[in-house]
Amino acid sequence: GISIGLLAANYNNSYFEKFLTMLSFITASTPTYIAGVLLIVVFSVNFNLLPSIGIGDGGLLDSIHHLIGPALALSVGWTGYIARLTRSSMLETLDQEFIQTEKSFGIPRYYILYKYALKKAIKPIIAVIGLGIGRLLGGAVFVEVIFNRPGLGRLIVDSVNERDLPLVRGGVLVAALLFVVANLIADISYAYFDPRIKQK
Repeated sequence: GISIGLLAANYNNSYFEKFLTMLSFITASTPTYIAGVLLIVVFSVNFNLLPSIGIGDGGLLDSIHHLIGPALALSVGWTGYIARLTRSSMLETLDQEFIQTEKSFGIPRYYILYKYALKKAIKPIIAVIGLGIGRLLGGAVFVEVIFNRPGLGRLIVDSVNERDLPLVRGGVLVAALLFVVANLIADISYAYFDPRIKQK
């Protein structure tokens, strides 16, 4: 998502940028369960490139092959959202005075883009990614059901249906811990990109 946003910002006001923006808008608007069904229909049924259900026979390569579809379904919407956010943040940063000063010194555009602009523009993106872990955990329930995979989300849903309250509490606790750890990592990363936070 960040790479797509960088490309869109770098080629701003071009047909390529309009295509990437439209693609990001479509993917960001696609629910996880719709993305999962479309991936199965296109890549499993029509082209027979990816397995439709299951986790494989236990081998590493086969497990990775079975993981591609669920991973794509889970990430497609989030990728579009991050791409749009990255584009907006990069365009805002590229208009600031210090970027114009770097350009006047004759520094190559790609160096300005990755060395200066991205380091400043990525801070709000990191904050949103940390909060987005909750969305990924929620989408995992649909993905696990559609692709018939065992996982934390499906375990919680099954335990609710079976009224297994201890298992429900344990599953929710693990999900909450994952959310807290993800946000902690995001905060630490945020401090890395903004030294002022370290001083505070």
